[in-house]
Amino acid sequence: MKRIAGYLLILVLTKTFVFGQVNETPSVSRQLLINDFNTFIEYLEETHPDPYSSYGGLPEFKRKAQGLRNMITDNTTVEQLREMMREFISVLNDGHTIISGNGQAEATQGYLPLQLSIAADGIFISETDKNHIQYRGGFLESVNDIPIDSLLNKVRQIRSTENRYGIYWELCNLLSSKEGYGLLFSDSGKIKLALKFTNKESEFVYLDFVPEPDWIKQPSTVRLNNDNNLLYKQILVNNNQSVGYFVWNGMYSREMVEDVAKNNPAYLDMNLNSMYQSTMKVPRPDDDRQAIEGIPALYPTFSKLLETMKEQKSDYLIIDLRHNGGGMTPLCHPLLYMLYGDKYLNYDCKAEYNRRLSRLQLKKWGLDSIQQYNTGNKTNFLTGDFIFGYFFGSLNAKPVEEKRKDLSLITYNNGIGSEYTKDLNGKPIHEPVVIVLTSPRTFSAAYHFTYLLSQIGKTYIAGVPSRQAGNTFMETTNFELPNTKISGSISNSYQMFFPDDLEKGKVLMPDFTMNWTDFAKYDFDSNAEILFVLDLLKNDLAQQNRGN
Repeated sequence: MKRIAGYLLILVLTKTFVFGQVNETPSVSRQLLINDFNTFIEYLEETHPDPYSSYGGLPEFKRKAQGLRNMITDNTTVEQLREMMREFISVLNDGHTIISGNGQAEATQGYLPLQLSIAADGIFISETDKNHIQYRGGFLESVNDIPIDSLLNKVRQIRSTENRYGIYWELCNLLSSKEGYGLLFSDSGKIKLALKFTNKESEFVYLDFVPEPDWIKQPSTVRLNNDNNLLYKQILVNNNQSVGYFVWNGMYSREMVEDVAKNNPAYLDMNLNSMYQSTMKVPRPDDDRQAIEGIPALYPTFSKLLETMKEQKSDYLIIDLRHNGGGMTPLCHPLLYMLYGDKYLNYDCKAEYNRRLSRLQLKKWGLDSIQQYNTGNKTNFLTGDFIFGYFFGSLNAKPVEEKRKDLSLITYNNGIGSEYTKDLNGKPIHEPVVIVLTSPRTFSAAYHFTYLLSQIGKTYIAGVPSRQAGNTFMETTNFELPNTKISGSISNSYQMFFPDDLEKGKVLMPDFTMNWTDFAKYDFDSNAEILFVLDLLKNDLAQQNRGN
């Protein structure tokens, strides 16, 4: 069967956590709200791989949908409908089926003057404004006298998450603004936090939300050559060791945008805006060519790093995915070939990846009908059928000599990056021990990269678990409702990475987990995970493995 370009297209929508009714969308009649809600339910039933099981079956799905529809009144606002829909899909435990924010981030009524971060055992304060610096490092035990575990249960009822670390993630987001806080608490007064400290007595803290926190950014003791916010490399000197370091903050790159400019120019503007605003977080040049060239290139960066490591006999490579929320999984294929050569090409992946065919899915591929898909692929699918398969599954039977020439394996999108891989002839540029840094921000395609690294080579995972589950729904199919303009995405696939280990399929625990006390050891440095790993590398990493 002909492969669809961008087989593992994993797009992560940027969430804007705004919940209030400031700058409210113009009112929409009850009937139009109901019409949009009905359209959303139709999309969900047609597109999602399994929209019913989490509700207890089709009758219970319908019972909840009908009950929600009956709650829509003449006084219901667009924002209230948005929240009702979010609560409805929270049952799915699916991080790729989401309702987007309203795009009015500036409308917030106030921010918490503390930045919350996540350790393996809970939430702590990583940064503060200038008026609350004494609370930096505090471990959050309760909010308004409600224990964190009880709050996590409440978050699960209003946000779709895949594991405990996704719930932590959503709780941090909700507490960060007065609007999100209002979804958890009816009290509009001061927020009361119970904080535990390593160097002083626990205490209760009473705080107001503030319009613009004056953040105190603590400098990191790790000096990084960060000339952009997307991807970069360097060699870290650690106790006379040369340690390779590669950071990738989104599964995107110049190569990907060049491909969009060539093959899908209608989407170029959207991609450039997203890259600069959400990922690189710098102003976008007006000229498209200049904007494209301002995005760092993935393959020369990674290739040069491996060559330098080989010259310096560097045995360890840290791949930092702590801030990588996903993107394009196939971008990592050439990286795996540079690292592992034939070991990657001969990897017999047992992970299932099954995609459902729907109206929205066909539209995403630029197709008008299932007949058009069948004609192009010599198949006889019906709308609603699944394309069942495996990661790399259709290529496992090929001889390795053929795989070395297969552009779908050794390049991005059948040719991009070939100058860095075509002459390898199955030999890696350099094969170090890899340590992947993860956090709850690590999601979607970044989880795929982590998984593949852990399966193919000698790899350790360090830090805090990803909020992405291995056995779950996957991939985004975007929608926009016609009357309210509420938008979001619905998963169109499901993956099964750990069929024999359901717990691991829910939470991929690092080999070296970092609890609150581990972050405290490094004074809650923003790069505490790097310091943690460098300390491990001063000794024999394998002997230091603490397991789960």
